[in-house]
Amino acid sequence: MDGAQSLSYEKRVGEIVYSLPALRSGEEILSLTMSVCPYCYRILPATIIERNSKVYIRRSCPEHGLIEEVYYGDVEFYK
Repeated sequence: MDGAQSLSYEKRVGEIVYSLPALRSGEEILSLTMSVCPYCYRILPATIIERNSKVYIRRSCPEHGLIEEVYYGDVEFYK
């Protein structure tokens, strides 16, 4: 195709290693994922946790500390 430009990119694959968070009474880990800090937008490992029939996402930012939010209001809806 005349005038076409080709684009190239490099895909980087890395290993992310982190320790699982301490669970509180009545909590269960549902899955591990990646998320972002809502303040600085740093990509962080995150844990999806069930507690009291709700689903929470928990992550720890080196700059902003532990961040936990309701991910789904009903664990059955999440599953």
